[in-house]
Amino acid sequence: MTKQHLLALLVIALGIWANLEFQDAIAVAQGHDMSWEMKQLHEPPPFLLAREERGQVTIFDGLPSTEVDRALDGQFDRIGRMMFVRTRHVSDDGDVTVDDDCD
Repeated sequence: MTKQHLLALLVIALGIWANLEFQDAIAVAQGHDMSWEMKQLHEPPPFLLAREERGQVTIFDGLPSTEVDRALDGQFDRIGRMMFVRTRHVSDDGDVTVDDDCD
């Protein structure tokens, strides 16, 4: 493999990483305020529901507590197949506390 091939692979890998790293920020900047994870939570696609029916647990990481509460109310039939970790609690003064999940 030549240096050009290695450089091309590196550029592709960096492009994929940048896309994954910044896709939510770009969506918000473009006015699409619902992240991929939020769509999985509130508007789950049929393939995800099918996986959950077969026993898969979907893990949601770092969501605001208000969204967790909304999901538990609106997605009641999925409660046994969802796990919420590092939930963020925002106080009235704007301070954020993150669960350490060590209870």
